[in-house]
Amino acid sequence: FPVTISDVEEIAKQTTVKIIRIDGDNPGTGAIVQKQKYIFKGQEGYLYTVLTNCHVFLNSKFCDQENKPTSEPMPNSTGYRVETSDRQQYISEISSVKIHPNADLAIFKFFSTREYETVRIGNAEQLSASSKVYVFGWAVPSKTSRDRRARFFGPGNVLGTDRKAAGGYQIAHKLELLPGMSGGPLLHENGCLVGINGGGGKRDPNIPVIEFSSVPINLYASWQNIQVVDDCRATPLHKRISHTTISHAIH
Repeated sequence: FPVTISDVEEIAKQTTVKIIRIDGDNPGTGAIVQKQKYIFKGQEGYLYTVLTNCHVFLNSKFCDQENKPTSEPMPNSTGYRVETSDRQQYISEISSVKIHPNADLAIFKFFSTREYETVRIGNAEQLSASSKVYVFGWAVPSKTSRDRRARFFGPGNVLGTDRKAAGGYQIAHKLELLPGMSGGPLLHENGCLVGINGGGGKRDPNIPVIEFSSVPINLYASWQNIQVVDDCRATPLHKRISHTTISHAIH
């Protein structure tokens, strides 16, 4: 199936969650990268893994350093909620957060009896200057709105890659990343996840553009032993076989 811009936007919306810190700090966005069938407190459902930025939970200075002491316990926090595409909210324990040792990435889990889509993992190594990419995320409220808004920008071109960039922010592009969009997906035009967004507004004195940056998905894949897919092509969601939802168990 050909993948259209509206297909990519729909994939972004359905496979992305809004991260709400209960203490109100650093709201973010995350991509649902894995799910497994799971029984929690006697209920059948799914355990989801969400990929986001480390700096949604911790400060950027810590998150950008290499060889982070990630075995240390997570900081005190009242926890956080995730909101899925159907506006359901789930509490997630801060203890489920795992921090990438060398990049501004983190994963955490939440459980639901509802089934959600996961995003397909592409290969950022295959990006070139001609690659078209999109960004998606939940921007914090502006002066004119009280609610966080879904923002989908693109297509844009990859400006370049820098393997030595701090925090793993190797992919540069011009697609705007607003506060709250940290941890959201960088999607290839074929609908596959090639990066996690989070680096904002670096102005190169030699070029009259503001550059934004993303962490390549390959850093997540090698960390968690996930296979990247060469020449990945996502199936538009309306073409996927729908699954029945496991309903709540009757008490």
